[in-house]
Amino acid sequence: MKPNPGHFYVRKGEKFDASDITGKRIAIFQGWPYDERCLARQKDIVGNIVPTENIRQFIFEDVKGAAEALKNHEVDAILASKTWNPFVEYMEESASRGFTIEERGEIQCILSGNSIMSRKDNDVVDYWNKGFRKLRESGQYRRLCEESAARHGLDVNIVCL
Repeated sequence: MKPNPGHFYVRKGEKFDASDITGKRIAIFQGWPYDERCLARQKDIVGNIVPTENIRQFIFEDVKGAAEALKNHEVDAILASKTWNPFVEYMEESASRGFTIEERGEIQCILSGNSIMSRKDNDVVDYWNKGFRKLRESGQYRRLCEESAARHGLDVNIVCL
């Protein structure tokens, strides 16, 4: 399965060149892969290195804060993925109230699909592996995987492993 790309989201009709973000105020979300480190890896984007003094100013913990900052011209764009449900849902709700956004550019922040991470002294991985093994052996995983695109309205080709 191809990793989900990130995009810049801007106010509808706003002039924004995703290939040159020099001096732009980019909103990012705390703890998500679409962040200043991801931007720094984008060698084809001019201005991809965000000055340290600007980073903390534009980190948001929730969608509402970032969306309000975009709406009020406090940031020029939001870096996110359209597969992140809280973002999609909030922006759809905002569009129903007259605030619409547009997607610009495509950024690959995730290198090889989804994963989980834990501390090495945490046994969550053992529980995860045991539960996932049961799902696969019972056939429930394959059934859920095959139904997921239709159920969730995704327009992607899902490869069920």
